[in-house]
Amino acid sequence: MVSKPVLMPALIAYFYYTVKVKEKIAFYLVMALFFSWLGDVLLIFQNLDTLYFIIGLVSFLTAHVLYIIIFRKTNDDFKPKTFTYATGFLLIVFGGLLLMLLWPGLGEMKIPVTIYTLVIIVMGLAALFRKAEGSSLILIGAMLFITSDSLLAINKFNTPVLGANIWIMATYILAQYFIIAGMINYFTNREV
Repeated sequence: MVSKPVLMPALIAYFYYTVKVKEKIAFYLVMALFFSWLGDVLLIFQNLDTLYFIIGLVSFLTAHVLYIIIFRKTNDDFKPKTFTYATGFLLIVFGGLLLMLLWPGLGEMKIPVTIYTLVIIVMGLAALFRKAEGSSLILIGAMLFITSDSLLAINKFNTPVLGANIWIMATYILAQYFIIAGMINYFTNREV
């Protein structure tokens, strides 16, 4: 209740005071963190009403869409290797297997969770196919984000995960940190 709502504002401050950029892409990054913060706050109250979970899901969905835009707009031209395509294929397979695992327990959440899963996989692919300053950090962050969201979904819709809250939050905050660190790397080391 106390620490969770301060995590994203702390990352926003860290990003802003480290790079001090005023470009549109930096604004998108701050907005992605804002929507993540909104999702964090709303999920605190998900036990009170399902609406909090749904709006929280939409907030995180918005953050992921913004990350996709950011990763695509900060990408250099390059020719992906076979390994990159193979990894992308495995990521898509993972998304399909995750949905198959969750499907029986989704009930009325089938469509929202399917859309969300597709978007997080596309976010992972955007990070995987990004080649620019900070790419490795961003890819680690994206994979940790997918891990965090997958653990949350499995814990909520399939089987309780031992120590779920700790694992979900640890992978989530590390994911956000690595993405921000990668973007700081991008803004501070690119050619002007």
